[in-house]
Amino acid sequence: FNNTTTEPIIGNSPLSFNNPNTACFLDQTFADFSAGITGTNTYVSNTQDGELTLNPTAAAEFTVLPATSEWNSFPWTGGASTVSGGILTVNGARLNSQPSTNTFSPGSSVEFVATFNAINLQHIGFGGGTDATGSGGIFNGESSWAMFGTGNSSTVLKTRTFTGTGSSIDFDIPGSYLGTSHRYKIDWKVSSVDYYIDGVLVHTENVAIGGTMRPAISDFFLSAPSLTVDWIRVSPYPASGTFTSRIFDAGIVKNWETALWSADLPAGTTMQISYRRGNTAVPDGSWIS
Repeated sequence: FNNTTTEPIIGNSPLSFNNPNTACFLDQTFADFSAGITGTNTYVSNTQDGELTLNPTAAAEFTVLPATSEWNSFPWTGGASTVSGGILTVNGARLNSQPSTNTFSPGSSVEFVATFNAINLQHIGFGGGTDATGSGGIFNGESSWAMFGTGNSSTVLKTRTFTGTGSSIDFDIPGSYLGTSHRYKIDWKVSSVDYYIDGVLVHTENVAIGGTMRPAISDFFLSAPSLTVDWIRVSPYPASGTFTSRIFDAGIVKNWETALWSADLPAGTTMQISYRRGNTAVPDGSWIS
């Protein structure tokens, strides 16, 4: 393109030039992946503005308020659950997964990014029970739970574990977590529950919780500051999945170069990338792999 190989440094700023005939296509945001054509057992997450993962059994990214067939809000004290700017706000209400028959057992985990505040009775985690806000409902004190929350305190974040009989086993987490966003995870095992904050195990409760539970987000009092959540996801995940991206069109005939990707692969897992190309706007029999 008639560019010289090197350029002198002028004022510590290298000269620039254009390479007008190079096309580079990229999927790296939530919107990019959401424009994909098909997916089987895969999910577009929004942890850091866009990733592709295996499909959680239940999840919400809160780009919009989820459909009531997937998550539904129930008022505790005349409140509601709303979404704005990719953030869920729950105030005086409880948002829990749907349908009520889609429950979870030991071996499941729930992970979320949230901001708890110095307000009593803000909770997120697993809970047994129905959609009711009265007798028999999730987090009403009759059925089991495993959750992070403030309980009856406005000064400390707790892990709260309840088998459905006796009293809730509450553990005050050392450190200051109220008022700032953190990533939380609850691993519900057969004979214990592990609680993590920002990838660090902060407490293990050695109790067995039988039966089934569902994920729920609860802020009992209609007051500020409200409980806010960036996203929430619940395992188990499928063993494998496939995803077909949107079509990249250079506008003219091109020789495509190397496909590159960034991936975080847990031990024992693999990922494969393949591509097709052709000279039609929509893939047909003339496209080759």
